[in-house]
Amino acid sequence: MKQRALLLSLLLALGACASAPKVSYYLLQSPATGTTTDLRASIPLEVKLPDYLSGSSIVYRESPVQVSLAQYHQWAEAPDKILARQLSSQLTALQPPATATPAGKIQVVFEQFNGSYQGYAQLTGRYSYLDEKGKVRLSRPFDIQAMQRGDGYPALIEALSRGTTQLAGEIAQQIRLSP
Repeated sequence: MKQRALLLSLLLALGACASAPKVSYYLLQSPATGTTTDLRASIPLEVKLPDYLSGSSIVYRESPVQVSLAQYHQWAEAPDKILARQLSSQLTALQPPATATPAGKIQVVFEQFNGSYQGYAQLTGRYSYLDEKGKVRLSRPFDIQAMQRGDGYPALIEALSRGTTQLAGEIAQQIRLSP
């Protein structure tokens, strides 16, 4: 009798494991860039995220005051690292080939980097350019809404990728204009 009960509980436990939903992992899409043979130096960049965005769960805003952290749709690595690599790569690609890399660094502080119940990906925050001594030379807010083309998390990630590309373009343009 004990063996049957043990066998039955083992089968139930295995059955529960088999029916668990699969976790999907995501990275931002890299936009198609020109040639990669050119040896432009990358721009030092730091990304900061609030705690609710810094975990592995992809965030979806369900209302102006409620967010949902996806249990089965997660970032493949820390979101601040994904964003720093993506923005740095895009800023380097947007740099004119003959220009020197600006001294100092860029700091991007996100307030929002999530999907929205209104059908778009939202990126809000502030970016700053700090000179080699750490003095802020340029600081601008950003508020980007990239429409989601379709339903589901893959469409959300694609919209977040487009928003990140747009942000890199804004930063590159402002840095070129700053003294």
